[in-house]
Amino acid sequence: MGDSGPQIDISRDGSEVAYTVVEPDIGANLYRLGLWVASTAARGRPTRVADEGSSSTLVPIATPRFSPDGRQLAYFEQTAAAIRVRVVDLATGRSREFSGGEPGDGAARWAIRTAMGLEWSPDGRRLAFGIAETASIRTGSAPGGIETGTDWLGETESEEVSGLALLRLADGTVRRIVEPSLDVRGFDWSPDGSRIAISASPRSIPQYERFMYTDLYLLDLGSLDLSPLVVQPGRDDDPSWSPDGRAVAFLSSGGFLDWTQRRILAYVSVRTRQIVYPQRAAITSGFGSVESRPLWGAGGKGLIVRLPWRLRSPLYEVPVGAGALRNLTGDDLASFYDVRVAADGRTMAYTRQTVDAPSDLYVSSTDRPEPRQITRYSSAFRDALADNADAEMLSWPSTDHRWTIHGLSIPGAAACTGRRRPLLAYVRGGPQMVRSDFNFGDQFPLLAFARGGVSVLAPNTRGREGFGRSFLTALAREGHWGSGPLSDILAGVDQVQAERCIAPGGDIGIVGHSYGGYLTAYAITQTRRFRAAVIFEAAGPPLFVGQLYRVVSNTAILGVLEDLYGLAPFGRDADAEIRGESPLPRMAHVRTPTLLEFGSSELGGNDAQNGLALFELLQHFGVPSRFIRYPQIGHRISESDPALQLDSARRVLQWYWYWVLNDPVPALARDFGPRPSSALTSHTACNARTAPDR
Repeated sequence: MGDSGPQIDISRDGSEVAYTVVEPDIGANLYRLGLWVASTAARGRPTRVADEGSSSTLVPIATPRFSPDGRQLAYFEQTAAAIRVRVVDLATGRSREFSGGEPGDGAARWAIRTAMGLEWSPDGRRLAFGIAETASIRTGSAPGGIETGTDWLGETESEEVSGLALLRLADGTVRRIVEPSLDVRGFDWSPDGSRIAISASPRSIPQYERFMYTDLYLLDLGSLDLSPLVVQPGRDDDPSWSPDGRAVAFLSSGGFLDWTQRRILAYVSVRTRQIVYPQRAAITSGFGSVESRPLWGAGGKGLIVRLPWRLRSPLYEVPVGAGALRNLTGDDLASFYDVRVAADGRTMAYTRQTVDAPSDLYVSSTDRPEPRQITRYSSAFRDALADNADAEMLSWPSTDHRWTIHGLSIPGAAACTGRRRPLLAYVRGGPQMVRSDFNFGDQFPLLAFARGGVSVLAPNTRGREGFGRSFLTALAREGHWGSGPLSDILAGVDQVQAERCIAPGGDIGIVGHSYGGYLTAYAITQTRRFRAAVIFEAAGPPLFVGQLYRVVSNTAILGVLEDLYGLAPFGRDADAEIRGESPLPRMAHVRTPTLLEFGSSELGGNDAQNGLALFELLQHFGVPSRFIRYPQIGHRISESDPALQLDSARRVLQWYWYWVLNDPVPALARDFGPRPSSALTSHTACNARTAPDR
């Protein structure tokens, strides 16, 4: 497993599912987690197994897993004090807890790492899970306090190294089973329980590059001998044993170093070590990459994965031999996550979400997909939003006639009742595909905008997934990282203004995160069509010319620039290219009021400093602006505690309401003065009932 693994599970016989429900407690500023078990036949009411785990900073991760006989459920119990493994007897309700163990050298205790997942051995006697310990990366010292090192990143003095541990349930002992010379990324048990396939990186590789150099190994649990299974350039991750134990499926960069991090499907023969890339051409040309760990279907004849496709994330079965890819979840505007498959490969469980509805749990046959809905948490959200958040996929030609651009429009045409709505353009980061899921706005409260009567357009600009390899690699081939995508955004704005119930003129705002934040910064230097802008954690290749060469001294970032954007910072024409796509040379032209939000522990240690520099230039040129720096937040405020997320959402809404709708928000009027009354507001749903708190 990797990336914590699905937060649901299905029993080996397919008769029961376990799932987690996480709810924010705004008053206590905590997340509350409940753990439930339900029948896949939808008989009876779900049983609440536990009400455990809360965190003031992170969403709790439980990763529930049924024992092979279905009688017990193991999961991570996460509190502010510690993370433990808890095993509950489903018949009696009795439970036992297990915590981390001691490394063999008697050093400080290591911690359980939930991101590595949790899995039972096939005989049900042991549990494997990830562990993490902090190790120094200083390699030498000299008199006078002089320090030397070969693996530094800024002021970094230590690193977190991930390993793998086994818990023996009979006596509760825990032992580390992989030497710390490897940084473990994922694992899977062999069907007979004698071996574990792991993906790992050598610790000799610098920490910030290590995730790009992963290989597969087989660990013999009798001798603890480690043998290479797949060793080649680039990434080989997320191992998954075939039911007969003859092959291991995995995700791969295809035998070369690809800093875009796009991966394809592969499997390797355990006996011959021969690697096969099934349906490679179909996947790369039609989708661009594979998004989820492969799971074996019935009879080991196919692999179930999630693929990015036309603003959706459906599940497909990819045949390991001849045949065509098979869509298992349909073509509606929805995204599917957390897939788990029963032992025979014929029954799967997954979560489904849409723009206007959070995740619900479904169970379906893999032979003839006929989904049965197990939970119905989404109903309340749909009722509250009414028709204001129905999504529709739009398309329009790019201004250079090279591409057909797609995007999500919220609400869709069905919700247009003749009212003229203001518009918000949302630019996603990555560049990643705009997705039809409940969190499609990522850092921004887009559903609150929609409920307040604002139309939202989310363009899937060139260089993103879901429309084939050619569209995906457009930025690297064209070299216009800002101007090309911005033209896609403006063409989409033109279309919705001409064809939809959008108010004419300048009643438009723009928001963006990460790469989308860079595009937002670039947009306000090129056009004055936007009356307000919000930038969260802006990051992009030419955003800050002055610091670019300091940043690319980190070779991981240098690789991303070259592979994703086609930018060679040390090339002959690099300076002209960078300046042409940077917002900085045109900052004197900006008139758009801009809110900037950044975290204090951002990517590479540069984003907040760069954001502050952008803010200072806005101030210098007299542009109304505010700079917000959140404590203990990294690149995503969605990973923070509820109070900070709510604070950010209110600030974003108020900024738009004040500058675009001329709403008298007192918190902003004190600094920027009263706004003129807006005739637009009386013709929309943007009234006191739906406006943000003042």
